Amino acid sequence: MERPNRKQWVVLWCGVAWTLGSLVVAEDYLVRALLAGFVVTAVLFLQLGNRRDASQQVPSAAPPVFPPISEPNLEIRQPSPDDASPRVESQAVVAPAAQGRPGPSGVGGWLVLVLLGPLLTPFLAVWVVSQYSEFWTDPWFFTLAIAGGILAGWSFYVALALLNRWPTAPKLAQAQLIVSWVFWIGLGVLAAMTTGVDLSKSIPAYIGSLLGTALWVSYLKQSHRVKATYGPLPPGPVGPVRARMLGLAAGILVSLLAVGIADSRREAWAEFHPDDGLYEVQAPGEARQSTLKNGAVQVAFGNDVRGFVVSKAVLAPDNADARSYLEGVRNSVITNLKASMIKSTSVSLDGYPGIEFVATFPGTGITGDLRGRVYRSKSEGFLLLVTGPQGGRTASEADRFFRSFQITR
Repeated sequence: MERPNRKQWVVLWCGVAWTLGSLVVAEDYLVRALLAGFVVTAVLFLQLGNRRDASQQVPSAAPPVFPPISEPNLEIRQPSPDDASPRVESQAVVAPAAQGRPGPSGVGGWLVLVLLGPLLTPFLAVWVVSQYSEFWTDPWFFTLAIAGGILAGWSFYVALALLNRWPTAPKLAQAQLIVSWVFWIGLGVLAAMTTGVDLSKSIPAYIGSLLGTALWVSYLKQSHRVKATYGPLPPGPVGPVRARMLGLAAGILVSLLAVGIADSRREAWAEFHPDDGLYEVQAPGEARQSTLKNGAVQVAFGNDVRGFVVSKAVLAPDNADARSYLEGVRNSVITNLKASMIKSTSVSLDGYPGIEFVATFPGTGITGDLRGRVYRSKSEGFLLLVTGPQGGRTASEADRFFRSFQITR
């Protein structure tokens, strides 16, 4: 194995620095950061080595061998019978064949990894886009589904261009790499802003993806295989018109699949009536009833992403101050969840006093959204809570949950 050149040493030391920095900064994303650093370092190291080997394999042409130059013979002699069939004694000068191997061509080698990106983008778009239905309201989610379908359809179009060796395929692939990076990073930043995800923990992964994108764009510009494949080789059977139709079909299919998967995850809303008939409410999923230590009866709905709770407690006879009771229940919830109050307003329901409050609480890697209402009737107190990731869907479904609640007696 040859000793690394200067540029390869720089790449290796940058990889070491990235590894040390990931160990210090990247906590929850340590594996991703280390993997991204290893892949980028290895590809850069090998690419720089291949460029050096290519420069060393350029064959040097051997000097042509010419016969020695002698004095010209100007003597004129008559042809003899033996010269009836004159022989050609001139020696042809043939340049020696190139000693190096022909360069690689065709869809193979590192080019296969470039091709995997556009081919896998439709599947990635279906899975990622469907997740956002849990955070964003329907208008935002449908907009994202359309954008994801456009990216998936265009990526499939670029994949067909690469497979069929169009001369314009390298430039299309470069544009697809850049646009895909902007789309996914922009989506991650927007999701962090709207759902309360800690964006600082994703910075190493974003930097790694940027370096990877720059690396593959550089590969498409400088690779000998790419230059020998797109242009010199004849294109495949699928042309631009047919590829556009297939890309359009792929984009529509991705959007429909994302919406369908998201819809299948949502639980249907149904009306709930407790056995004592004190209230009614609409909530998603099946009701799960339990009795707390303080004697309150709690009914929970929802899933592990978003939860809905109705808690009913019988008031003590001496608990006559409605305002103190409402504020006490609110403050107890805030304290138990270690939440931070954002706002609190007075509300009423059929003449019964109440308080509505909005707060945030720390979750696993995200900031949760807490919305609640407390009502007091003549002899009972009611607590309604909705918890979930920050975003428009938690707020909209909390409003629907609160509006459906009615005290029936």
